[in-house]
Amino acid sequence: MYRMQLVLGLALVPLVLLFGALHGLSARKRPNRRAVRTGVALFCTSVVLIVAGLLVTRVDGMIQIRDPALGNTAYWIHALSPLVIVWLFVLHRLAGPPLRWHV
Repeated sequence: MYRMQLVLGLALVPLVLLFGALHGLSARKRPNRRAVRTGVALFCTSVVLIVAGLLVTRVDGMIQIRDPALGNTAYWIHALSPLVIVWLFVLHRLAGPPLRWHV
């Protein structure tokens, strides 16, 4: 299970960063400022999730956290930030136009 989460997480990192950067560039000048602000918060929280995930990853030969308090903090940030991401995504979708499912 750990290896599956590690592989899936590392595979999704470039996709999340690329989508967030491209979507942010195209949406930054749109008039719906609430959607833009929640989108920026969503992207920043996703970056925090990625950084915390990399910090708690323990692979020989890579950077490892030796301070237990820092490791514990990174773990809880990585564990709880998906809840914040889901909440921000819902706010982002509610602030924006409704989805067009027929397209």
